[in-house]
Amino acid sequence: VSTPSSSDYGIGRLDHNFSDNWHFMGSVRYSEATSLLNSQVDIGGLLKGNTLGNPVAIHSESSQPHYFVAGLTGQIKPTLTNDLRFGYLRDWWWFPGVLPFPQVPGIVGAIEVAGGASAYGGLLDGPVDMNTLVARTQGGDAKSYQIRDDLSWNKGHHLFQFGGD
Repeated sequence: VSTPSSSDYGIGRLDHNFSDNWHFMGSVRYSEATSLLNSQVDIGGLLKGNTLGNPVAIHSESSQPHYFVAGLTGQIKPTLTNDLRFGYLRDWWWFPGVLPFPQVPGIVGAIEVAGGASAYGGLLDGPVDMNTLVARTQGGDAKSYQIRDDLSWNKGHHLFQFGGD
């Protein structure tokens, strides 16, 4: 079964000194990937466009994680430095499967040959695997934000650090 995949990835970074004591850093990362999986295969030609006896992968996955971070570091005094960071992460992914359907006219549900002996695809599962582990569509869209501030103070032979996240 052919399982092609494609991915794109990009990263950018910007550094800027506002003065001798203040520095800005920003970075962005972008990724996008799609691929077909062999966890659900049409071998019976039941789905539109597929041919009987020609196995076709029908379960796919897509992901688009994005990440952004910005930081400002400043030397307030020769012995006192502050570092402020902001971060944002979006983790989007999608695994669409083919939902169970009656493969034979006159029945009300999907047929699973040999009781679905292979939970992650395979010829024992019949023309189209209807096992709930692979047939259902799953997805997620998580977003995370972070703010962090750290203060470093050098006092003689000691370094004191304070911060919050």
